[in-house]
Amino acid sequence: MNPGTLISEVLLAIEEHLHDKFLSPNMLAKQHFTSVSELQKMFRVLTGMTIKEYIRVRRLSIAGLSLKTKGDSVIEAAFNACYDSPEAFSKSFKRFHGVAPKDARNESGKQLRYIGPMSVNLSIENREPLLIANKELIPSLHFIGKTISVPIDMKSYESIIENFWNEEISNGHLNYLNKLYRTNVCVGVSFAEAENSFIYGIGVLSTSVTSDKSEFDIRNLSNKIWAKFKVDGLTEIHFRQTRSRILSEWAFISRSSINHFPEIEHYRIDTEGHERAELWLPTRNFEVD
Repeated sequence: MNPGTLISEVLLAIEEHLHDKFLSPNMLAKQHFTSVSELQKMFRVLTGMTIKEYIRVRRLSIAGLSLKTKGDSVIEAAFNACYDSPEAFSKSFKRFHGVAPKDARNESGKQLRYIGPMSVNLSIENREPLLIANKELIPSLHFIGKTISVPIDMKSYESIIENFWNEEISNGHLNYLNKLYRTNVCVGVSFAEAENSFIYGIGVLSTSVTSDKSEFDIRNLSNKIWAKFKVDGLTEIHFRQTRSRILSEWAFISRSSINHFPEIEHYRIDTEGHERAELWLPTRNFEVD
C-alpha cells in the first residue's frame, strides 16, 4: 500500500473511532499492519501534525460544536472527547478554543475554533519532476557520530535538532570525524525508537569503522538499497517539501515501496565548493539499474 492510500485510510479510521478512548497511534498501526514509528512519520509529513495532535484537535472541535449547538453539558462533552475528568477537559478546551467550556454555550460569545476531518488528495500541479539522484545497493555502510532521543509529539522537535547541529559543529565533533574518515560529507540520520520518539544522529558515513570509536555511537546501515533524492536547498523546509513529495508523488508511480527509517539527510561539498543535499531512504523491492 502506498503512503498516500495508507494515511487516507488512517484518517478515515480516526473518524470512525474518534470517540473510542482506546484510539491511539499504536492501535492504528496494528490495524494497518505497519510500525508506529513509520506511521507517525508519514502522518506528520502529509498532515503537518502528529496523530495524537490530530485526534486531540478533532475531538475538541466536535466538543465545541456539541456545547454550542446541541447544548451538551461539560461532563457529556468531556466524556465524548475521551477525557478522564471534566477538569482535564476544561483545561485542554480553553487552550484550544480560548474560552472555557461553560462559556462556549453562549451564542453571543467568542467564535470557537474548528478543524474538520482531513483527507489525502492527489493534486495536479505544474512542477519540476522530483529528481532521484541515484539508486544503489550499499553492502557495507556505517553511521558514526553522536545521537539523541527526540520526542515526536513535541512541537519544538525541529529546534531541538537545530540546536544539536549547532552543538556538534561548535564542539568540533564533526570536524574531527571528517578528518578521521577523510570525507567531505556529514549526515543527519533518523532511526526508529519508540511510539513517541525517534533517535537522531549527527556524524559521518563510512564503509568501515576505525578503532577510535569509544565516544561515538556506531550504527550499521549495510545491505540496504537506498533511493537518493535531490533536495533543492539545505534547510528543514526544503527537506520537508521533499519528504512530502516522495509520499504524495513518487510513491504513487514507483515500482518499489519505501521505509521511512532510517532516513539520511546527506550533505556534501562538491568539486566547486558548493554544499549539496540529498535525502536517502531505504527501499523494498527496488530494481537497481
